[in-house]
Amino acid sequence: LNVSCPNVDHDSSIQHVKDLVDVTLNNTNHPVIVKLGYTDPYLDICKELDQKIDAFDLINTVPWKRMYNTPSPLAKYNLEGGISGGQIKPYAREVLAKVKDAGIKTPVISGGGIDSVEELLLRRDLKADGYSIGTLFLRQPWLPRTLINEFRSRHGA
Repeated sequence: LNVSCPNVDHDSSIQHVKDLVDVTLNNTNHPVIVKLGYTDPYLDICKELDQKIDAFDLINTVPWKRMYNTPSPLAKYNLEGGISGGQIKPYAREVLAKVKDAGIKTPVISGGGIDSVEELLLRRDLKADGYSIGTLFLRQPWLPRTLINEFRSRHGA
């Protein structure tokens, strides 16, 4: 359940996200994973939904205006846009650390800029329960499998 797309007007209030999750849980037998972005009230949402869903996926993107003082290339379409990939590593690490330090028990899937075994290890050290890779598939589609195989051969899992 992606509640964080920067190109779609959305209500990321705790109550709205909780309501969306409640509707989803009442209408599916599938695992429910909530994907949050850097500018969402992610810590409060994680606290509210802790142990009520199957996992959190942190983070989606960082809004363009959060990273740059120039208009987004999508501004001509009246969109802000978001940044993904390597540029958002520090944001993804920050969110993961804050959520884990808060004692959240629901598994956390960490994404945002994973592009090396070293980054996987860093996220593991920050106590990620899983990892998501997205942008890398677009830029270097052969690399995710290589990273996974190298991570497994060096560190098990």
